Amino acid sequence: PLENIELNFGGKFSLTNSDNDIRFFNTTTGVLIIDLNQTNQFEYEETNSALYVSANKNFNDKWSAKIGLRLENTTTEGLSVQLNQRNENDYTKVFPSAYINYVPSEDHVFSLSYNKRISRPDFEYLNPFRITQNPFLIAEGNPFLQPSFSDNFEISYINKQKWVSSLYFSQVKDGFGQIVVIDNETRVRAVTPQNYNDSYTIGLTESYTFNKWKGWESVNTLNINYTHTDALLDFINDRRSGYNAYVSTSNSFVLNEDRTIVSSIDAWYSFPGVYEIYETSSSSSVDLSFKFFFLQRDLQLTVTGSDLFRGQIVEATAFSNGVRTTFE
Repeated sequence: PLENIELNFGGKFSLTNSDNDIRFFNTTTGVLIIDLNQTNQFEYEETNSALYVSANKNFNDKWSAKIGLRLENTTTEGLSVQLNQRNENDYTKVFPSAYINYVPSEDHVFSLSYNKRISRPDFEYLNPFRITQNPFLIAEGNPFLQPSFSDNFEISYINKQKWVSSLYFSQVKDGFGQIVVIDNETRVRAVTPQNYNDSYTIGLTESYTFNKWKGWESVNTLNINYTHTDALLDFINDRRSGYNAYVSTSNSFVLNEDRTIVSSIDAWYSFPGVYEIYETSSSSSVDLSFKFFFLQRDLQLTVTGSDLFRGQIVEATAFSNGVRTTFE
């Protein structure tokens, strides 16, 4: 309805309803006797309602821009039958987004973008029931867990559709995840989800596509970033800062003239670094696959090997109540 401006608007409604019903029985006497210490029935309902509007305008052959706004309401209700505990949550948030593109020629594209995002906890994180895994380890949910929010900025440049450079900044508020809470007197460890950190990350991504040789295409990526995390809980390490680096290569090969045999080799390596409150070890992966086509390409056979050298195991270390905790 507006000259030279394209409007999009609409809405979305979703409903999630889950009934988690796990029952344990003692059968030693031959009669089923329910074990209420291990029986867990959790009923959960989540409703998401959203309205959105966006406006897109092409100023000329080189400049274009888009802005958007989403209004979102979320209501949740969880009931732990065994604990007779009902928890409700209701919140409304606004999420803006915007970008601007500048295309001086076919070989060069510049863009600047911003968006705000929400990350909601899964319903199993909200189940307050306590599970005893052994005398020194328990796991429980947190019905008071809140969603986290992120603000994301990115400046990118594309050269000849082959070289992509991106400078990005992301800030997360009320980040959540599972935390180990250690009682130094009883030695009991409780694993529970918490909103435990605020963090920001600034980084640079470089990606190059090599396809000058017939039958071989290679996409290679380098990511370097600096991250800083402030803890929101007093029993874990106050802050963690450091650099991270990641390199990857994805290669496809056509092995015959008929193009009926295709191979791919994908590999990546992540250097030791930091993630939220954790120090992380290096990790890597090498994947190899062959694809064969038969019967005029109507029949396809694929053979794949993933993480051939078992390099994806990551060791993460943090501190809880002054105790060093490590997991893989």
